Amino acid sequence: MNDDAGQRELAVSTFNRVWGLLELDERTPAEIDEMIHAAHASCYVWSKVGTLANVARGE
Repeated sequence: MNDDAGQRELAVSTFNRVWGLLELDERTPAEIDEMIHAAHASCYVWSKVGTLANVARGE
């Protein structure tokens, strides 16, 4: 997935997954790990293909 559209799709889906996990009342240790990894992935991808606003939201 090297095209910008595909990278943006990945950034959006990982960002949304983080928020889905954040909204849970309780999280398992595996969900906490997933949330951390997804947040890092989203931030990284946005830093490559996003706007300054996208990057700021990830920080």
